[in-house]
Amino acid sequence: MRSMAPDDEPQSKAARQQVLRGLRAGMGFFSACKEGITRFSCDGSGFRRDDEGELPPSCERYATDAEMLAALRRFYDWESQQDAYPQRKSEVEVWRYIAAQLRPR
Repeated sequence: MRSMAPDDEPQSKAARQQVLRGLRAGMGFFSACKEGITRFSCDGSGFRRDDEGELPPSCERYATDAEMLAALRRFYDWESQQDAYPQRKSEVEVWRYIAAQLRPR
Protein backbone atom coordinates (compact mmCIF):
# COMPACT_ATOMS: atom_id res chain seq x y z
CA MET A 1 0.00 0.00 0.00
CA ARG A 2 1.31 3.44 -0.87
CA SER A 3 1.93 5.89 1.89
CA MET A 4 0.61 9.36 1.40
CA ALA A 5 3.39 11.76 0.46
CA PRO A 6 3.46 14.99 2.46
CA ASP A 7 2.26 16.96 -0.57
CA ASP A 8 -0.63 14.60 -1.42
CA GLU A 9 -3.20 16.41 0.71
CA PRO A 10 -2.81 19.89 -0.88
CA GLN A 11 -2.75 18.31 -4.36
CA SER A 12 -5.77 16.17 -3.54
CA LYS A 13 -7.62 19.24 -2.25
CA ALA A 14 -6.74 21.13 -5.44
CA ALA A 15 -8.14 18.29 -7.59
CA ARG A 16 -11.35 18.20 -5.52
CA GLN A 17 -11.74 21.97 -5.93
CA GLN A 18 -11.20 21.57 -9.69
CA VAL A 19 -14.06 19.04 -9.73
CA LEU A 20 -16.41 21.37 -7.85
CA ARG A 21 -15.51 24.36 -10.06
CA GLY A 22 -16.13 22.27 -13.17
CA LEU A 23 -19.53 21.11 -11.93
CA ARG A 24 -20.56 24.66 -11.03
CA ALA A 25 -19.41 25.84 -14.47
CA GLY A 26 -21.81 23.44 -16.17
CA MET A 27 -19.62 20.40 -16.70
CA GLY A 28 -20.64 16.95 -15.52
CA PHE A 29 -19.77 13.30 -15.15
CA PHE A 30 -21.39 10.75 -17.43
CA SER A 31 -21.16 6.98 -17.33
CA ALA A 32 -23.00 4.55 -19.58
CA CYS A 33 -23.25 0.77 -19.50
CA LYS A 34 -25.76 -1.81 -20.66
CA GLU A 35 -27.87 -1.19 -17.54
CA GLY A 36 -28.22 2.54 -18.16
CA ILE A 37 -26.73 5.99 -17.74
CA THR A 38 -25.50 7.83 -14.64
CA ARG A 39 -24.98 11.60 -14.66
CA PHE A 40 -23.55 13.84 -11.94
CA SER A 41 -24.15 17.57 -12.39
CA CYS A 42 -24.98 20.89 -10.74
CA ASP A 43 -28.35 22.37 -11.65
CA GLY A 44 -27.87 25.79 -10.06
CA SER A 45 -29.66 24.89 -6.85
CA GLY A 46 -27.35 22.04 -5.90
CA PHE A 47 -25.58 18.91 -6.98
CA ARG A 48 -27.41 15.86 -8.29
CA ARG A 49 -27.01 12.32 -9.55
CA ASP A 50 -29.45 11.06 -12.17
CA ASP A 51 -29.77 7.40 -13.12
CA GLU A 52 -31.78 6.13 -16.09
CA GLY A 53 -31.99 2.70 -17.63
CA GLU A 54 -33.31 -0.74 -16.72
CA LEU A 55 -34.53 0.44 -13.32
CA PRO A 56 -36.98 3.31 -12.90
CA PRO A 57 -35.27 6.71 -13.22
CA SER A 58 -33.92 8.13 -9.97
CA CYS A 59 -32.41 11.39 -8.78
CA GLU A 60 -30.27 11.92 -5.69
CA ARG A 61 -29.50 15.43 -4.49
CA TYR A 62 -26.42 16.49 -2.55
CA ALA A 63 -26.74 19.61 -0.41
CA THR A 64 -23.05 20.20 0.30
CA ASP A 65 -19.71 20.04 -1.46
CA ALA A 66 -18.64 17.28 0.93
CA GLU A 67 -21.68 15.12 0.09
CA MET A 68 -21.07 15.50 -3.64
CA LEU A 69 -17.38 14.71 -3.34
CA ALA A 70 -18.12 11.63 -1.21
CA ALA A 71 -20.65 10.38 -3.79
CA LEU A 72 -18.16 10.85 -6.64
CA ARG A 73 -15.39 9.15 -4.66
CA ARG A 74 -17.62 6.11 -4.01
CA PHE A 75 -18.83 6.00 -7.62
CA TYR A 76 -15.33 6.11 -9.13
CA ASP A 77 -13.56 4.00 -6.48
CA TRP A 78 -13.29 0.76 -8.45
CA GLU A 79 -12.73 2.39 -11.83
CA SER A 80 -9.98 4.69 -10.53
CA GLN A 81 -8.12 1.79 -8.87
CA GLN A 82 -8.47 -0.95 -11.49
CA ASP A 83 -4.98 -0.61 -12.98
CA ALA A 84 -3.19 -0.50 -9.61
CA TYR A 85 -4.06 -3.90 -8.09
CA PRO A 86 -2.85 -5.17 -5.63
CA GLN A 87 -1.74 -1.72 -4.46
CA ARG A 88 -4.06 1.22 -3.97
CA LYS A 89 -3.56 4.59 -5.61
CA SER A 90 -3.05 7.64 -3.44
CA GLU A 91 -5.94 10.04 -2.95
CA VAL A 92 -4.30 12.61 -5.17
CA GLU A 93 -4.06 10.06 -8.00
CA VAL A 94 -7.71 9.09 -7.50
CA TRP A 95 -8.90 12.72 -7.50
CA ARG A 96 -6.83 13.51 -10.58
CA TYR A 97 -8.49 10.55 -12.29
CA ILE A 98 -11.94 11.77 -11.22
CA ALA A 99 -11.17 15.34 -12.37
CA ALA A 100 -10.12 13.97 -15.77
CA GLN A 101 -13.59 12.44 -16.18
CA LEU A 102 -15.33 15.87 -16.21
CA ARG A 103 -17.12 16.48 -19.51
CA PRO A 104 -19.07 19.38 -21.02
CA ARG A 105 -22.83 18.88 -20.79
